[in-house]
Amino acid sequence: MNLCHKCNAPVPADSLFCTQCGATVPTMDGTQPAIASQQHGEDAPDPEAGRIVDGKYTIVRVLGEGGMGVVYLARELLTDSNVVLKAVRPELAHRRNIRERTLAEGRALARIDHPNVVQLKSVVATDDELWLVMQYVEGETLEDTIGRYAETQRPMPLDEGLDIFRQILAGVEAAHSEGVIHRDLKPANILLRAKDGVVKVTDFGIAKPEAEARAGRGDTKGVIGTVNYMSPEQIQGQRDLDRRVDIYSLGLVLYEMLASQVPFDGDSVYETQRRHVEEPLPPLSLRRPDAPPVLDAILQRACAKGREDRFPSCQAFLEALGGVAQHGAPPAFLPAAAATNVTATVPGAPGIGGTITSQPATLPATLPAADPSGGRSWLVPTVAALVMLIGGTGLWLSGVVSIGQTDVEPEPADSVNPPGAGTVTATKTASAVPAPPLALLVGRWVSDNGIEVEAALVGESLELQVVDPAQFGPQGYRAGEARLILHPIEGQTTTFAVEDRIRPIPPTGRRYESANARATCLAVWTSAAGKPLRAILHGDRLDLDMAKIEPTAKNFVMDGRSVVSCRGLEKLSATRLPMTIKRR
Repeated sequence: MNLCHKCNAPVPADSLFCTQCGATVPTMDGTQPAIASQQHGEDAPDPEAGRIVDGKYTIVRVLGEGGMGVVYLARELLTDSNVVLKAVRPELAHRRNIRERTLAEGRALARIDHPNVVQLKSVVATDDELWLVMQYVEGETLEDTIGRYAETQRPMPLDEGLDIFRQILAGVEAAHSEGVIHRDLKPANILLRAKDGVVKVTDFGIAKPEAEARAGRGDTKGVIGTVNYMSPEQIQGQRDLDRRVDIYSLGLVLYEMLASQVPFDGDSVYETQRRHVEEPLPPLSLRRPDAPPVLDAILQRACAKGREDRFPSCQAFLEALGGVAQHGAPPAFLPAAAATNVTATVPGAPGIGGTITSQPATLPATLPAADPSGGRSWLVPTVAALVMLIGGTGLWLSGVVSIGQTDVEPEPADSVNPPGAGTVTATKTASAVPAPPLALLVGRWVSDNGIEVEAALVGESLELQVVDPAQFGPQGYRAGEARLILHPIEGQTTTFAVEDRIRPIPPTGRRYESANARATCLAVWTSAAGKPLRAILHGDRLDLDMAKIEPTAKNFVMDGRSVVSCRGLEKLSATRLPMTIKRR
């Protein structure tokens, strides 16, 4: 009996894989058994070829294999189309934890319907076998693409890299919107379709519902993920994970795409992990001189050591990159928490010269409005407005917006100044610029999907009131009714408690009719999945936690086609639903 070198579990002498964790086990001569990580040749013999699975799929050949499973190319008999069969190894298929992980991947994929995520077609489960039937993507992995560029010793063109990465963000955002975090994002889990370049995110094998991850639930033991792309909180074994672990991994993927190498690598797993936790992200500009300096700022924020300093969502990450795409140069912002100060330069922005450092909000500085033909129209002539502008992109400046920090010594900023380019620099400062209280949020706000609310101060709270009831469909809201209420939190200036006032959508073809229905068909939620709902202000953007409930027909009392009352809404479970609104 041998012992697994990874988990120390006993392994039969003739086994090539650990039945506990799936790791490869050295043979008697100390060598590792070969594991196919590349596509098998067309003529490679396969003992499973020709086998029919579930009466529907004929196995053609192996595409790849690992310690816990084998991936096959197969043909669907009725449609004569290619599919991928992902099979758990027979010696492992009976293990509860492995079956649960595989079925969790199936459940995760089943909830995600997006062109940038590999589609799950079916799940086949018996007592002895477990298969996922998935969309076949003919092409290559992003890992292969990066490798080809590395072999030619030339970097991936920026426009190509950013186009690919935007699609990755869109796919992962779709997963997050369904409450699923991936936890193992890396180039090997991203496919590029050959015929049209469409990106597909795949391998949700260790994906987890975010509500469970945030609560630290589950029986996963040890560190989960791939060491070159793992967030510090994963490495440290933190259990209450959220979508920001994916944001960190995505930042590292973008870095590798543009630099042709991972930013953190070591001679051992421990050394690589230590660098993730302790060392600052190396500036991309040192490895890729032609990259706009703004990418350094974006990457520094995405890969911040503290998750609270990262982009809160893939959408926010995408918006930051949008400035690069539209203007070819950085807008005026810096990362929320970079290990070293980063200078964002704005080549060609008219009238911006020299260096502007953080100052008290009352100190005027002149920033002429940008050229409307290509610049940002929101450049306004005060440093305070500049801070708000930066906050409006969702990128709070560490040290510029220095809430609750005192006695911080300024550090010199490393400037990157192309000829003729002005510079906007942020350094750490002892000056605190408090964020606006609830009273200053009064006015019209709009969500990304166009729903408008009017923010009105009522006592010490802020009501986000319905503007157009038609935007809420059959839910029965009225103009001026509070859809959400924000309450102040003692000691907080940018974070508020959220009261979500939900009128559920009635069953299809039914409608609310009576005053009793309006009184009883309203559920008020201040927490979801055991976590309080919060709103966080980022300048002109407000990131909100909302509650999502799923009532059934038994929650509605009906008279014909009319809903006359509701019952049991308060007993439903709620999941967290993130939303962003911006000033109109």
